Amino acid sequence: MRGKDDTKVVKSRGVFLLKIAIPVERGVLSPHFGHCAEFALIEADPISRKIIRTEIVSAPPHQPGLLPQWLGETGCNIIIAGGMGNRAISLFSQKGIEVICGAPSLNPQDIALAFLNGELQTSGNLCDEPGFKEAGGHNCKKHKQGL
Repeated sequence: MRGKDDTKVVKSRGVFLLKIAIPVERGVLSPHFGHCAEFALIEADPISRKIIRTEIVSAPPHQPGLLPQWLGETGCNIIIAGGMGNRAISLFSQKGIEVICGAPSLNPQDIALAFLNGELQTSGNLCDEPGFKEAGGHNCKKHKQGL
């Protein structure tokens, strides 16, 4: 089944829900997807556009290719991030998980509600901006400076 903007939804307890993963650092969206401390896993009803449940979980240790597998196993069907490398985007796509990059560093519930209401303002993948270098790993100067 598809939701708003043709997004895949899953059936949970008789209701079709979205499960959104947002990388979190100090209570707001982390600008660097692959090195965040936690994820907000948000179950939401795309029809009523309400958040049903939010769970904050510790991220597994950084390892190339691990997060797409791990988040797929949690049932997530949407990832909202600030920036993400092309390899991770490709791995999520192979699993049928939609990726939205360029989200602002806000509270994860505010981001999810903006997405559900079609009001999420994105600025493009932060990792595509100058300063990103992919040579055997992610070396984005913007993230290293804490910006």
